[in-house]
Amino acid sequence: MATLRYVTYCIEDGTDWEIGEGTVTDAATDTLSRDTVIASSNAGSAVNWGAGTKRVFCVVPARDVSRQSIASYGSNQTLTVTECRGYVIYVTGAATITLPAIADGMSVTIITIGAVAVSVDPNASDLIYLDGTALDDGDKITNLSAAGDIAVLTYYSADGWYASTNGWTDGGA
Repeated sequence: MATLRYVTYCIEDGTDWEIGEGTVTDAATDTLSRDTVIASSNAGSAVNWGAGTKRVFCVVPARDVSRQSIASYGSNQTLTVTECRGYVIYVTGAATITLPAIADGMSVTIITIGAVAVSVDPNASDLIYLDGTALDDGDKITNLSAAGDIAVLTYYSADGWYASTNGWTDGGA
């Protein structure tokens, strides 16, 4: 994960736990600022971590999942800003899904239903980082045309879209 990324995290050591929002302040040393505690084993306050190993990972809190919405498209579609606020988009036919330029932290999940060819277009003005690799400006990502192909895309300002996928490829411009 890159430095200065805002994340929702969970820290646990097998006994205590904490869920919160923070910033990766130094990716090289895996340093996380714990800005806001959402819930914890310490009555909702920050846990005072002692020595020893801790597991730290990104999570989606239940309060955000409850706002999740679903849409389904069978042909080319330009997504709205609203659809990029946590929607799950099911694609049922061959399509190019075009993303809007939106605000930091917005995300959308795209899932194929059936063996259909799908491309995701960053709207030519933004980059996509595909599974950690920066694509050329305006390049699309393309699925493997298998049922259940998934791409989770999150927008980070001038950096563009970050895509975590199960094997999508650079589809070119």
